[in-house]
Amino acid sequence: MKRLIFPLLFSCLLASRAEARFENVSAVARSQAVGGAFVSLADDASALFANPAGIVLAGPLAGYVDYDEPAGAAGARESRLAACMAAGKTSFGLGWYRQGRAGGSDNLFLAGAAYRLLEGTQGSLISLGANAAVGRASGEWTACPAGGTPCPRGSSGAQLTGDVGVIVRPLPVISLAYSAANVFGVPASGGTEETSWRRVQRWGASYFWEDRV
Repeated sequence: MKRLIFPLLFSCLLASRAEARFENVSAVARSQAVGGAFVSLADDASALFANPAGIVLAGPLAGYVDYDEPAGAAGARESRLAACMAAGKTSFGLGWYRQGRAGGSDNLFLAGAAYRLLEGTQGSLISLGANAAVGRASGEWTACPAGGTPCPRGSSGAQLTGDVGVIVRPLPVISLAYSAANVFGVPASGGTEETSWRRVQRWGASYFWEDRV
């Protein structure tokens, strides 16, 4: 069987703040390949970063790792690690995201769970998921008030936030999804606008075209 996946609609981002800490957490390789519509396709361990409801589709035991050096951001590096395990209708996952840059780094640790609320024939289902996330920034650099020269801000304390998500598959070939990241909208360092975590909402819909031989 050969499966082709066509994302149909869109992934929509709504920001509550102008800038974000950890704003690229969900940009895993598959998510970038389909323009962000991965929120409705999430079916492996990387779903922990994009839509926690998807980890129930990853199988009994799954892992994910990636490393990226984003174009146009000199010295920037991103790494992700995730693992998930199923226990009946519930799946559990752990993840780590690190964004390195000149002068410092940001680290985010995730612990999530998802539950198959309803399950029908041939893969139709409703899945609910949630993450607890703890982030810490270190070596933050900003412009000093006088002269515009860089000056160190130091490390922020650990901050707690969370993500939620849902996947609805009314038919095996149609997937609808919603997720909200950083639902608490907490500041990452000192309560300033520049270092706030952005509250992000995503919607997606996908159609799975199957060609059986």
